[in-house]
Amino acid sequence: MEPKPLRLKLQFGIYKIIDPFVRLLIKIGFTPNLITIVGFFLNLGVAVIFILGAEKTNRGDFSYVGWAGGLILFAG
Repeated sequence: MEPKPLRLKLQFGIYKIIDPFVRLLIKIGFTPNLITIVGFFLNLGVAVIFILGAEKTNRGDFSYVGWAGGLILFAG
């Protein structure tokens, strides 16, 4: 029996972490469409943060960009 490739090991590890969260979402009735809609509205909010950051801060201040970048990762 040959050892599993690294890709499969990583995939199974990620599934172990994500699976309980996915099962919770299924249990409370979240559908794939609802997740898409929530992600869309979160990204609209991120766009507002980028616009506010562009209009209210100095060119060297990247605090809004940091927050918006983190939220994009969360919303995606």
